[in-house]
Amino acid sequence: MRGRARLGIAVLAVGIAGAGCTAAGGRRDSLATTPLTALPSMQLADAPACPGSPVRPGVFQFTGTPVPTDPLVDGGLVVLPWSALEPRPGTPNFAAVDQASAPWRDAGKRWALRIVTYDPGQHATPAWVLAAGARAVGRAPVYWDAEYESALASFVKMLALRYNGDPSLAWVQAGIGIYGETKVDRVATANDLAPWTAVGYSDARWESTVMAIVRTYTTAFTATPVAVAVDSTFVGRSRGFDPDRVVGDLDTLGAWIQDDGLRSTTRPHGAPWTSRCLIEEQYQPAGRIGDTLSGELTAARRASADVVLLYPQDLLHPGSAAVVAAYRSGAALPGA
Repeated sequence: MRGRARLGIAVLAVGIAGAGCTAAGGRRDSLATTPLTALPSMQLADAPACPGSPVRPGVFQFTGTPVPTDPLVDGGLVVLPWSALEPRPGTPNFAAVDQASAPWRDAGKRWALRIVTYDPGQHATPAWVLAAGARAVGRAPVYWDAEYESALASFVKMLALRYNGDPSLAWVQAGIGIYGETKVDRVATANDLAPWTAVGYSDARWESTVMAIVRTYTTAFTATPVAVAVDSTFVGRSRGFDPDRVVGDLDTLGAWIQDDGLRSTTRPHGAPWTSRCLIEEQYQPAGRIGDTLSGELTAARRASADVVLLYPQDLLHPGSAAVVAAYRSGAALPGA
């Protein structure tokens, strides 16, 4: 598990101060639950390369200041915590989503949305959920508590009322565990696991919880794809519980699959991973880990990725345009 998803939230938060207002200073609160499909239409770029889309592979920006003018980029990922979007029970404030996605929509491109309910660096689940009786382990909610499940389901329904079927929204990533991914928490030792065991964690219970949360999203988002970022998932190390098991489960719900660890060493995934749209997200900016963008995009090809999520450090690096253009066209990658 990595700490860089929190960076995505922090960077976007810089741009949403005063997000209840338009650029001209007018209030947007009346639009809080108005479906975007009811707002003026826009010219949109092609969808990412998934069922029903002619574009393959798609290239989206992950975090940072949006660069919607880049002709090689199809759109960007917006990462926001639940706590910023429902500060009071039943009263959503989606101005932050609209402002963060506006650069992409205004450029006629696509955007995707990741909801985070647990981030060790901030309170991502609203405080009122815990006050209502949901338990917590540190800043993580106990995801299987009835109070948490009920509050999350209500929020997802409101989110879908606003964005389900929005033609500019490429997909919604279901917020499940830490950083929105399928792992309950960062658990490296028995001491890390003990607090979770005390509140009822087992690998079997977590599997059913993951599926229940994803089902909440797929039930609400009937006209917009739901993606799930699958990582090691199970912290109890029970025999037979592994990421492939989760991906197989998710296939029954029609969810898209996301791998958040793209490096040049990434190997092709098994059949469960490629039966649906596959999104590959860089583990870190390539240069930060001594990798190359050419090597990572070569690995994305090997993995049959439909969409890649790239950091702006790589998109804006001199020479990257030729690499991304070659990747999109299917040509040999420079430096690979």
